[in-house]
Parts: sequence; C-alpha cells; structure tokens
Amino acid sequence: MLEKYPMLPSLSRTEYKKQISLLRDKLYNEQRQFRKKKTSPLLLVIGGAGKHDTANTITSWMDPRGLSTYEFAENNAAELERPEFWRYWQTLPAKGEIGIYLGAWYNRPLSDQAYQRSDSVTYERYLSRIKTLEKQLTEDGALIIKLWISISKSEQEKRLHMLKENPLTRWRVTQTEEKQAQHYDQFKTSANQLLKKTSYPYAKWHEIKGDNTKHRMITAAQIFQDLLHSHQDKNSLLTKKLIPVAPKKNNNAYITNMKLDLEKHLEKNAYKNKLEKYRGRLHELSIESIKKGVSTVLVFEGVDAAGKGGAIRRLIVAFEAHRYRVVQIAKPTEEEKRYHYLWRFWQHVPTKGMTTIFDRSWYGRVLVERVEGFATTEEWNRAYSEINDFEKQLLENNTAVIKFWIQISKDEQLKRFRARQNTPHKEWKINEEDWRNREKWEQYEEAAEKMIGLTSTDFAPWTIVEGNDKRFARVKVIKTVCEQLEQTINRAVN
Repeated sequence: MLEKYPMLPSLSRTEYKKQISLLRDKLYNEQRQFRKKKTSPLLLVIGGAGKHDTANTITSWMDPRGLSTYEFAENNAAELERPEFWRYWQTLPAKGEIGIYLGAWYNRPLSDQAYQRSDSVTYERYLSRIKTLEKQLTEDGALIIKLWISISKSEQEKRLHMLKENPLTRWRVTQTEEKQAQHYDQFKTSANQLLKKTSYPYAKWHEIKGDNTKHRMITAAQIFQDLLHSHQDKNSLLTKKLIPVAPKKNNNAYITNMKLDLEKHLEKNAYKNKLEKYRGRLHELSIESIKKGVSTVLVFEGVDAAGKGGAIRRLIVAFEAHRYRVVQIAKPTEEEKRYHYLWRFWQHVPTKGMTTIFDRSWYGRVLVERVEGFATTEEWNRAYSEINDFEKQLLENNTAVIKFWIQISKDEQLKRFRARQNTPHKEWKINEEDWRNREKWEQYEEAAEKMIGLTSTDFAPWTIVEGNDKRFARVKVIKTVCEQLEQTINRAVN
C-alpha cells in the first residue's frame, strides 16, 4: 500500500521552472474549485525531512484563504488537560478548507519508537488510534494525503553542516533536529516500520526521495494535484440523497418493555432527604475530583418532556458554579455542518476537575438524524463505533462518562405536553416539532433501543431512569452520578 516514487531525471533550471509553473497553476485552480464546492475537507500530512520547506513552498503557490498549517510540538497546558487527540480535532479543516500538518499525529510514535520510550503494546495502541481517526474522517468524506520525504544520511549531514556554517541560517537548526541526526539509523528504522503499518487504502503514504530538492518539490506538488483532482472528480459523480428510511416492523422489545417499572415514585419527605444526602455526597466527590485531576462528562437523553432539564437543574446545585458547563445541543448550524459531526462535541471536552453536562448530545446522530433522515443509513450505522471510540478516549484521560436515558410513558408525555401548553411560563417548552416527534414514538424507541444496546459499554454504561415520577428520577440521577464518579476517582492516576 505504500507508494514510492523514484528519482526524476536531472532537470535544468529552465525545465524545472517550466514544470513548476504548470503545476502551480493546476494546483491553484484545483484549490479554487475545491473551495467553491465545499464538499469535503482536505488534510495534507507531511512527514520526514524537508517538511517545513515543502509546506512553505506549496502554501506560497495557493490562495491563503481556507488554508492553515499546523505543527504540534510539546503539549501546552490546555492540551495536557484533555485527551491527546483533542488538539487534532480542534484544528480539523471545514469542508472546502485545507489543513497542512507537519508530522501531525505521527511525531510521537516515530520518536518513541526511535528512542525506545514506549513498549510494543503502547505503540500499537497509538497506531490503532491513528487508524481510527483517519478512517472516521475519510468515511465522512475527508481527503487525507500523506507525504513522507526520506533523505540519505550523507545528505542530511551535508545540509545541517551548511546551515550551521552560515550565520544567517544557523537558527534553522534546532536541538531536536541535531539529536535526530545523531540517531539517523534508529529514526530510519522507526520511519520504515511506521509507514508500513499506517499506510491504509483510504489514506496511503507516498514516499518521496528528498535528496534532490527539485525532485522533491515536483513530485510532492504532482501527487497533491493528482489526488485532489481525482477526489473532486469522484465527488462530482456522487449525489448523496438523505431519504428517511421507514422502520422495519419486528418483534424486538422497545425500551418501555425492558422491565421498567414506570410507577416507581418517592414521597415528598423522602425525596427532600435523599436529594440533600446525595447532593452533599456529590459536592464532596466534586472536590475530590479536582484533587485527583478527574473530569466529568454527563449525558442526558430521553424522549421529549422526559425531565432532562429538571434533573440537570437539581444536579448542578452540588457543584461550584465555575466548575461546570451545561451545553444544550440543538440541530447543527450551517457552520457546524461543514465538519465531522463529532467536531462540535470535542470543542466542549472539559479540563481536569471540570464538568460538562450535555442536554442532548452526539447521540443525536443515531436518534433524530436517523429517524428524520438527516443522516444516511451508512452514516448512522458507523456512528455507534465512532461514539464508543470517542467515549473511550475520554475515559483514558481520567474522565467519568455518565449517561442517562430518561424514559416516560406515552400517556405521561401527553399529560406533560398539555400542562406546558396551559402554563404561560412553560409555553416556550412545547412546539410543533415536539408533536411531530410524538407521532414517531415507535421509531424513536426502536432507535433508542439499538443505541443503548450498541453503546452501553463497560467504561461508559447507560443508566435508564424511570421518569414518570420526577422526584424518583432526579434522585436516581444524582445517586448514579455519585456512584460512577466515585469509581472513576478511585481508579484515577494523577
């Protein structure tokens, strides 16, 4: 799967300029069409030697609008407090935009393997994370072009010597580059292994010989232009139609049939006592989570009028006001639609000791987007594994992921809808869309049933809350948060 490119015949200065001029015009025109169509994002990953010069030259040929270049060195404070791949999600280009990544997510496994800083299990786990990321992005329509520029040991030594000898260019030789040059053989072996393991059909590596600068630039530009052109040709033939799929009738049990006792309730006095008891415990745990560097993500899903907002309001009393954020998720904006659907949720991943509460969440992809036909069958079907991977990354960063599905009966929902219509200060809570969704009750239940079955994991299980009695539901929610947060705190490592 690794594409290798032999050295080109020697070119005169005039021939080189002529070829570059043609490639430059082609690449600029391809970019203009790409920006205009806005059908997909493009990620250009450049690794190896000469990546800075290659990126600088290519970007100088192109329209700077919608074009950004990134290099990731040591993690800054914000990055260290979140899952490692958080910083890559922050920089993802939108549809019609280009992101150029120098080394990107490959820098760490390359150097770790060369310096023998990680064992084989850790190394393979990291490569698996890379594979998952690139697969998610390409399946969502992104084009990923990966260029690796290799250079001989003698050429590397020659270039470093020339740069250091010239006072005007000495600054360009960093300590990191000098150290890597001293370990050329280890890095060469590490790079060869990395390229073989991470060259996928949907994101191949293209290895370019970098000893000759002219060959490097012509080959890099030609690969970039060819792949961008073929990608746009392919996209122009595809017309994605989002058509709601009628639910198949079957005998599967719905959530309301999952042995739920929706008649569970709490008397007023018992409710007040338990509410204060678990709030007090949750406050203690929130302080402990700060000390242990544990963050918390709470997810609230359920049918309309199930009581998500009421449960959240009773819950947040236990937290210090500056330690939590409530994020209400509505349909994506036009800007958010230009990114992978998980992008907007990565923006709200909390730092250590903080809590983010999602009133609706990424599960909209397999609920409303599935039922209403806003996502294709292929898109929502692959979302289950994408969501599980997202939540696993949170867990690996000492984050408690606590998820609630609040269930009420259809009769109870009707009762609450009517109460909202007849209460002036609650009228805003009910609209025509709520009534339309109610007509698809069975479809939403079937979608929720599958969602819970495929995304209730050991590290992020679903808790189904019997919600007909609001008092019972609110206490169960806070009690569950206490139990699961305590488990995360106990296994956390500072």
